Amino acid sequence: MRIGRILGGRFMWPSLNLLSKSVADFRNISPEDVERATKHKKRHQLISLLRRLGHCVTFSAHGNKEILKSSGFTLEPISKEQSLPKPNKLIVISSGKGKVEISLDNVEGAYRYRYEYRTIDSGIWDVVLHKKNRVLITGLKRNLEYEFRVLPIDSHGLGEYSEVIKLNS
Repeated sequence: MRIGRILGGRFMWPSLNLLSKSVADFRNISPEDVERATKHKKRHQLISLLRRLGHCVTFSAHGNKEILKSSGFTLEPISKEQSLPKPNKLIVISSGKGKVEISLDNVEGAYRYRYEYRTIDSGIWDVVLHKKNRVLITGLKRNLEYEFRVLPIDSHGLGEYSEVIKLNS
C-alpha cells in the first residue's frame, strides 16, 4: 500500500498528523505516541545514513585531509577501545582466469569489509565493499603481480588493515 501520491511527476507524502491519526485510530493509540515512535525511527534511520555518508566521504577522499576537512567531518582518530582488530588468516586464491577469491576469519563486530587490490606498479588501490568475509574479484589482467589487503568496518568506523598479500594472476 502506497501512503503518498504522485502529483505532477513528484512523489508527495501526506502530512504526519493525518498519518498519525489514521494509524492511532486503527490501533487505539494516541497520535502523540505514534508521532514519538515515528520520530524515534526516523532518528535511527538518519544516524545510519550519516554513518554511511561518513564512510563514503572517507573512501572518496583517499586520505586527502583537505577534502575530509571540507566535508564537515572531524579528523579525530577512533579510540582504541572502539576500533576493530586486524583481520587474521587472509587467504588469496587465484583461478588463473582473471579471478581471485579472497577470504579471511570473521572479524567480531564488523558489518562490512573493504577489499582492496592493485598492481605492484600502481599506487592506487581498487576497492570492493562486501558484507561477507569472502569475496570473488574478477576482471584482473593475467600475468600481472597484484597486492591485496582487507579492512573491516563497524558502526564506529574503520578497523586495521590486514597484512598485504602479493599474488600473480
